[in-house]
Amino acid sequence: MGKIRDVLRTAHSAVKRHAVFLKLLAFYLAGSMVLLILFSSVLTWYLTRRATRDVMSSSQDTISQMYSATNYILNDAYDSFFQLYQTVDMNTAMFAGRHGAEDERNISGLFQRAHALSSCVDSIYIVNRTLNKVYTDQGVVSGLKDFYDPQALQLFDLYNENSPTIFLPRSTTFTLNGKTAAHTYVTLIFARTDAFRTTSGGFIVNIDQSRLNSLITADLSNRGNMYIVTSTGSILSNSDPARINTTLQGTRLWERITADSAPKDMVFTETYGGRKCIVTSKKSDRLLFYFLCIVPTSETEAKVAYIRSFTLGILAVLTAFSFLFAMVVSRRIYHPISSLVANLRGRNKGSQSAPQPDMNEFDFLNSAYRSLCGEVESLASDKSFFARAQTREIMTRLLRGEYPSEKECREQLKKAGVIFPGGVFLAAVVGFDAFAERTKQSSSQDVSLYKYAVINVATELLGKRCGVLSMENGRDSITLILNAADAGPENDAWLRAALRQTGAVMRQHLGFTVTAGVGTAVNALTRLSASYESALTALSYRVVLGRDTVIFYREIAARQDLMPEYPIDIEAELIQAIRSRGTEKAGEKLDEFFSRISVANTDYINMSLSQLVISLNRMLKQLSVSRQIEREYQYRTFSANLHACDCLEQKKDLLRQFCEKIILARSCEMQNKKNDLIERTCEYIRSNYANPMLEVENIAEYAELSSSYLRTIFKDVTGRAPNEYITEYRMQKARELLGTTDYTTKEIAAAVGYLNHRYFYSVFKAKVGCTPTDYRKRILKEPKGDGPT
Repeated sequence: MGKIRDVLRTAHSAVKRHAVFLKLLAFYLAGSMVLLILFSSVLTWYLTRRATRDVMSSSQDTISQMYSATNYILNDAYDSFFQLYQTVDMNTAMFAGRHGAEDERNISGLFQRAHALSSCVDSIYIVNRTLNKVYTDQGVVSGLKDFYDPQALQLFDLYNENSPTIFLPRSTTFTLNGKTAAHTYVTLIFARTDAFRTTSGGFIVNIDQSRLNSLITADLSNRGNMYIVTSTGSILSNSDPARINTTLQGTRLWERITADSAPKDMVFTETYGGRKCIVTSKKSDRLLFYFLCIVPTSETEAKVAYIRSFTLGILAVLTAFSFLFAMVVSRRIYHPISSLVANLRGRNKGSQSAPQPDMNEFDFLNSAYRSLCGEVESLASDKSFFARAQTREIMTRLLRGEYPSEKECREQLKKAGVIFPGGVFLAAVVGFDAFAERTKQSSSQDVSLYKYAVINVATELLGKRCGVLSMENGRDSITLILNAADAGPENDAWLRAALRQTGAVMRQHLGFTVTAGVGTAVNALTRLSASYESALTALSYRVVLGRDTVIFYREIAARQDLMPEYPIDIEAELIQAIRSRGTEKAGEKLDEFFSRISVANTDYINMSLSQLVISLNRMLKQLSVSRQIEREYQYRTFSANLHACDCLEQKKDLLRQFCEKIILARSCEMQNKKNDLIERTCEYIRSNYANPMLEVENIAEYAELSSSYLRTIFKDVTGRAPNEYITEYRMQKARELLGTTDYTTKEIAAAVGYLNHRYFYSVFKAKVGCTPTDYRKRILKEPKGDGPT
């Protein structure tokens, strides 16, 4: 038992020591299995789909073959029997008031001729209602009431040569010559009615369904799946006798085939007989039959079962291959890691911090990495780190103006290792243009790198002539503290050139621009806070002077006292233009508003824009606009977006988009109301077109509008005047009455709202191009569609 425990412990230790190799192997195996399963799934799907397409194609070919055979047999039979029906001998047999011996012989000849026309014929009846006789190929039966096939005589009274139904499938049982038997027929009835719509005589042909089915399906390979169905849903032909004369009525399959929008040829999947099937259908317009091939999907699945076996075999082979491949690749990747770990273990074998013998490679390397990072951090924790932090704290207090004396300030800087030899100090703030857009596209690490790049470039360029100390004390800006021997125009020109060159480097290599604000020069460190405040003020004038510039405070100092009166009159005109949906007018007033405020200081500009946003937001709540627009332009969100813009043109574009969107929303709302009003007006016209007194004034009163305004919006929406719409609708109704009724033109004129039928006559001719009488004649001459011959 102890030996087994030792073996297990040794195996466990070996597994732990080679955990990296086992993880690599598991990773490759898992990835290979996922790819192989995906491949086999796609292959199975493709082959199954192709097999299903083959089944559908085979079904369509079989249906076309069955359709051609049926079409030939039944159409040929119908045409042949119809010609026999029109012969003189048949006419005498069906309608003569008496029959002599010669007529009796001719009738016998008719039966012989009829049987010769089709091999599918089972029996033939000739009915003469005048003589109260039915002649059959089995003999003569006197008296229609005693006829052995009463069902045929019932159909005979319902169908004639003008009926739309040509072939009538039926099942019947009768006794003939002492033998009672069941029969399934497809019956053709040729009968003629008199003036009282009574069938006076006719010719009945009974086609045996079994013979017909044998002829149709003789050359078909899958007879059990083929169906011929009549327009009433009755199954006319199938290899299973039990299905013949059953019906598809009431099934989902029949509803899809006979839907109004269903095409003549269809392929779809539906449930039939409790099984999911692939259904292929074809419709014959003349025979009024549907040819169906209903193949259970289980048959298709059986045909493609070998595909799954094939793909599973491939999957097994590829799985074995992937295992071998994973072993080789994992070993090659693991070998250098194993060698590195073995080397490190050998080096640390004598040290106190040597890892445990059973530690796996991954934990060993992780431990070594943490140890290395600790050593690096300890090396970085020297005096310079604390000196930089101390310098940052001192400069922050300087910019806040927290040092009471120059002496104390210089002593603190000296302790931190910072000495300013010059006597003039200057603060410059470099701000990132379009910072909000930049942060959306870049990570916080990228933004930190951008700031680091600006600091390094600016320090290198400015450090040639003065001392430079930099700070990242702003979210979207950095501050540069400059120390020079003296100040003057020459130094200002050089400083401007150096800051512009810094911006050019950023634009060329990093793809963004910066704007610099330069404060006033001071001769004491304790006054540096005033220079810093003036630099921030200069930078804020980026909104007026534009991006990618260098702005000195002395250049904009004169604007600080400019605070003109708020342009409330322009604001009112702008809001009125938005309310009246005047896009151009709103744009003009917005330009005028910005032209008025752009000459003032930035505080006034920001205050004016905030006031304008408040007024626009108040107007937005008063208007009937969508909740989405209200949320998008609520005060806080819109004000923040406006504040994020660096220049006036951007702010103006944002406000212009606001105005255009509100005007568009208002215009759409008004147009929808106008469309609804005109739709109700048109409905009123369609309901009252027959009223001769219907005028525009009545319609305007119903719509609660003036007549002139109704004419304007009606034509704007429909493209026609109200009177034109009334006339066109009346003419449309007149054409319908002319084509579907026997009313006179005078009656039709009154029915569509014309008291003067002569005026109606002239209007109809002007609108339609012909007189009402000619129109009715033309309609009656047009064919009504295909029907039985």
